Formats: sequence, C-alpha cells, structure tokens
Amino acid sequence: MIPQGSGHILNMGSVAGLKPSADRSLYCSTKAAVHSLTKCLAIELGPKGIHVNCIAPGLVDSGSVKKRLAENPEYLEKRKSQVPIRRIGDPEEIAETALFIVSPVNDFMSGAVLPIDGGVS
Repeated sequence: MIPQGSGHILNMGSVAGLKPSADRSLYCSTKAAVHSLTKCLAIELGPKGIHVNCIAPGLVDSGSVKKRLAENPEYLEKRKSQVPIRRIGDPEEIAETALFIVSPVNDFMSGAVLPIDGGVS
C-alpha cells in the first residue's frame, strides 16, 4: 500500500471495546486496544494515502453465537431486549458495512471506529 500510495485497512473491533463489562475484562480490553491501534495507524499512515478504520459489531447471529442462541431461546430473548432496535445483527449487515468502508467511494473516512450494534453503544 505504501508504494502505491493508497489503500484501506479495516480492523475488526467489537462493541465490547466501547462498552465494557466486568465479566469479559480481557476481551473488552483487547478490543479497546484494536480501536486505539486503528486511530494511531490512521494518523501514521494517512500521509501515505492509507485509510485505517475499524468496525465494532455487537451481537451477530453467526458462528458459535448462532449455536449458543439456538440452544437457549430465553438467552436470545434476553439479549434482544437489551438492544434498542430489539434484534441481533445479521452477518450480511456487517459485511455490507465492511465493503463500504474499504470501497473507493469512501475516501475521507479514516481513524473511525464504527459501531454496528443496533444502538447498544
């Protein structure tokens, strides 16, 4: 990216890095570090034409989360009730946002940590 003078780096953070909880100290701390790294790299690499951003998803219906939620419908309802829009995220919503962030039409955003969490943060 440096030789070509342009590029987009997208880091994967988490809403947990923005809204910590006592029972997940290590996870929250490492995600907050990713958020800070994003901001530092944006400053460092911006003059070289490289944009650095981060998405911070909330609870998303994918992978091990999908399995855990399917096994425990009460937990799913509890978690949905904690999200202002009353649902959890869909993987495609995260992917579409990620695609926009690294696309050529997004040429002014850098150093952003973008929550995609249904209003939790």
